[in-house]
Amino acid sequence: MVMKYKSMRIKIHAGFVLALVLEVGSASGQSVSAEARFNVIRPTIDFAGSINGSVALDTNYIVAPGILCLHFGGSINNGTTNFGINCTASNPNLGGYDTNSNAGFFVVQVITSSVTTITKTDGSTLTINTNGLDNYYPAKNLGTGNGTVFSDAPGIGGFPTNYIQISRSENFKTVLMFLADEPEVIPVPMKEIDWNWSGSISFTNNEWFLTSSNAAITANNQDTLSFPTWSSAIHNAL
Repeated sequence: MVMKYKSMRIKIHAGFVLALVLEVGSASGQSVSAEARFNVIRPTIDFAGSINGSVALDTNYIVAPGILCLHFGGSINNGTTNFGINCTASNPNLGGYDTNSNAGFFVVQVITSSVTTITKTDGSTLTINTNGLDNYYPAKNLGTGNGTVFSDAPGIGGFPTNYIQISRSENFKTVLMFLADEPEVIPVPMKEIDWNWSGSISFTNNEWFLTSSNAAITANNQDTLSFPTWSSAIHNAL
């Protein structure tokens, strides 16, 4: 009996099992299909965030020491920087796959929303909305992922004299990626941490005051298959 190729498709099952399905048909219209399954190696790892700093208004900020800034963490005490958030990779299991200088884990961070609202002395207001890659790709190389840490301390400063109120609210998506040392491969997302911070300040009696603040982690050590995306980059600027 002569068989004629009809279709071939790939299916992904839970647990990252790859199935290749081949379907053929005969001249009489009968169809036969066969499925072969392959276990796909996918590393496992933990990537957990912790809030370590607070939102402050002062001149003790690692990005701009001596300049009055509204910032989440980044203060320096006894020579040690207290970052706003620490994201720690731990418990890596590569399923027998070894890391080296060309393979391992790294972090990509995207600012999904950054909103700055400004009130000026003439009563007018200005709202600035933006989003994009936070600084650079990648944000940091975490190597083997065994106890390595990515930290951040966002802020804003250098306030013009015609500003009397400023608020900043930002949301971040911090994604742990894995890159294998194989030809023609792309990095794949492993874990995600979603977090945010906000702060408002007001100029009264010739002095700036912190009027409200908040910082929170909304998703922690979350498995993900979603690639981080952006159309522009946002670089540190006060």
